[in-house]
Amino acid sequence: MTLSKIRNHISRIYEMTNVLMDKEIFFDIKDELMNSVNEVLDCEVLSLNVFPNDDQSEILLVYTNNISDIAESYQKDSLKINSQRVYRIPSEGYSDFIWSALHHKQYDCSMEGSNAKTKAIFPLVSQDKVLGFIYLILKEGLILDQDDIYFLRQVALFLALSIEKAEMKKIVMESRMREREMALAFDMQQKIMSENNVPFFQGGKISYFYKYGEASGYMPYLSKRLGGDYCEITQIDDQKALIFVADVMGHGMASNYFVSMMKGVLKTCVDLNITDPDELLTKMNMILMKELDKSNLFITAQAMFVDFGDKTIRISNAGHTEPIMLSYKNEEFWYSIISGDKGIPLGIDETLKYAQRKIDVSGFDTILLYTDGIIEATNASGEEFGIDRMIEFCEKKGNADTEQLVHGLYQDVTEFSMDVDDVMTDDILLLAVSLGA
Repeated sequence: MTLSKIRNHISRIYEMTNVLMDKEIFFDIKDELMNSVNEVLDCEVLSLNVFPNDDQSEILLVYTNNISDIAESYQKDSLKINSQRVYRIPSEGYSDFIWSALHHKQYDCSMEGSNAKTKAIFPLVSQDKVLGFIYLILKEGLILDQDDIYFLRQVALFLALSIEKAEMKKIVMESRMREREMALAFDMQQKIMSENNVPFFQGGKISYFYKYGEASGYMPYLSKRLGGDYCEITQIDDQKALIFVADVMGHGMASNYFVSMMKGVLKTCVDLNITDPDELLTKMNMILMKELDKSNLFITAQAMFVDFGDKTIRISNAGHTEPIMLSYKNEEFWYSIISGDKGIPLGIDETLKYAQRKIDVSGFDTILLYTDGIIEATNASGEEFGIDRMIEFCEKKGNADTEQLVHGLYQDVTEFSMDVDDVMTDDILLLAVSLGA
């Protein structure tokens, strides 16, 4: 692949990122993205297909560059369902090659027939669910190289995120006054969160505990406080990890909407090899700025790159709480708070460029990250739990397993607040990194 072609691919991906953030509806972006694919690749056939139902009993063809194929196989006018050139195609009209790739939820390609033309399928997958697929046949003599495949996978990801975004907006509208659907939204929040208790090099481990703000069990209060805390543990390899922790400063469905959006933006950045904490926060701030500004919200966030092999971290902060490093070596307890430039939350200034620090953590056993819900939890006297009580608990607990540490700390703050008549108004997110031997 030529350098100019690689640059073109990268340029197109960034353009699509901006389109995804600017446009509100899937049908506003699908033609733009697919036309971009058509311009990059020489496709004889290129189509975008989505499933309107979970049972996949019918398929909507929402984009094609070759309508003549439909005209030959079907009475296209009878299949057309609206003025946006959307066609309902019987499921049996699609080949076993397509269904096999959708079943495995992964890209596949084949060269068949006398002319040996390359055909490929790229499923649109979100939350382990197939939402649709891109199907293409290249012109005779052409093949997809690795950069083409990566490019098309990104297009499929963007389209899946757009569908997911539309679905989230629908949930926002329908759930506003419905208690039962609010409970479903809480369940969704739990599923969005990262994989937990991830093992690493020489006994290293990352665990988190998350609990949304409660209101004495009464759903009317819960409808005002839908979870806005979020964390993601991205395992680079068995010695390296990228940790992202955030807290949406707002209440209700809007905060949950941005949690879902953050997950998609973060995945896109990591797929583009943006893993330096400062560059990651800078890029996410630029992408999310417009949506946050429209919603009058902002997000405190923190990105930390942990190297378990050389015992270093790189950290960048966007107005978030300050992590605590804990040491239990030689049966002595001591700690250090990672203080300094806390930075400005995401969604305040799109021109911001975030800074990062590199820290040698070889003298420590554990790093504790948290959102402000735990330190701001109050007792019946109005006292806050605070950082000092959190550190006192860590000292008493000793060099515990990370999972035991975060669960025990939550239990401690719950007991501290148990006599409060009103609510534990904020979410609580605790994340512990054991640095291993």
